[in-house]
Amino acid sequence: MKKKIYLLLLLVINLISAQEKENDYFIFYKGGEKYLKPIKYVLYNKSEGNIKREKEGKVFFNIASERFVFDQGKHKMDTCSLHFLNEIKIENAIALRDNEVTFYKNKVKKTKSYKKTGFINPFPISNVHPYFKIYILEKTDKEVIKYESDWEYSDF
Repeated sequence: MKKKIYLLLLLVINLISAQEKENDYFIFYKGGEKYLKPIKYVLYNKSEGNIKREKEGKVFFNIASERFVFDQGKHKMDTCSLHFLNEIKIENAIALRDNEVTFYKNKVKKTKSYKKTGFINPFPISNVHPYFKIYILEKTDKEVIKYESDWEYSDF
């Protein structure tokens, strides 16, 4: 009987932790429909002049003209094999901004307000980019370190 209870408890904990988190979604306006953020992978490469700084439990990645922040209290870090790089599409940090604007316009065209008015609100310019879930990949000799991060800065 104990084994069954422990097994059930293990399955429940596993099921709960496998659910998507609240920050995996974005909304256009308060009370609006939730949309799942697409996952984007950006490669950190020190030899290309990218900068990595650690300060107060946060890791800051400056890649091209973009800044990404990994917060140990908020985000997760994971390791993967080098084969993981062959299975994903790595995004160019500079092209990420254009992709975000295109993604925004396409999503807005599918909303109820656009269907009523036919008007696309201008792309909101802010210090935080909420439309993509960003992972920074740091390649080492034996593995890839995957940092879940926030995209904080852009030099619009």
